[in-house]
Amino acid sequence: MNNWITYALSVAVLSTSVTAKSEIDDFGHSDHDAHTHGEVNLAIAKEGNKISIALESPSANLFGFEYFAESEAEVALVTQITAQLENANNLFVFNGSDCQSTEVFVDSSAVLPKHEKKHANHIEQDEHNHDKYQETAALTHSEIQATYQFQCNETSELNSIKTNLFNQFSGIENITVYWITDHKQGSVILSNNKDLILLN
Repeated sequence: MNNWITYALSVAVLSTSVTAKSEIDDFGHSDHDAHTHGEVNLAIAKEGNKISIALESPSANLFGFEYFAESEAEVALVTQITAQLENANNLFVFNGSDCQSTEVFVDSSAVLPKHEKKHANHIEQDEHNHDKYQETAALTHSEIQATYQFQCNETSELNSIKTNLFNQFSGIENITVYWITDHKQGSVILSNNKDLILLN
């Protein structure tokens, strides 16, 4: 996440509510104690005609597990889900402006097989002991993080953002959104029947 969005999101979180701040650590990254299956954190910042979005979710919400993939089926699932997360234009719909994805970063290293060095975003794997990790997998929390950059032709008429995350990932139950624009900021909790983020 670039310096501007880090600062902007920190201001949004601090200004929105004390509760929100208690659940966010290091400007947009959830504290491990707040790790709850089914819940996702989403941070959105608008600067001029650029939109930056940061997503953080327990691995279980997206992959159904929180350990390093082992079987061929699990590895294939990681590849498939990571590709879905990288398809930013299918995840977010901008109402009132034409916005296109310009940069995507998805960190799925928490569930990638340990022997795999290659990742769509060239993420280096941590050197933990694989067997020990698997033995304690049931007690271990892991997170998936992604950041998205969009360029819009005009944002003066941008009034809302619709997310398709619920449609694509059945493990997601609620999304807590923190947002900030050039003039306003706020937060909202989304659910299956409420997937629109109003920005005005």
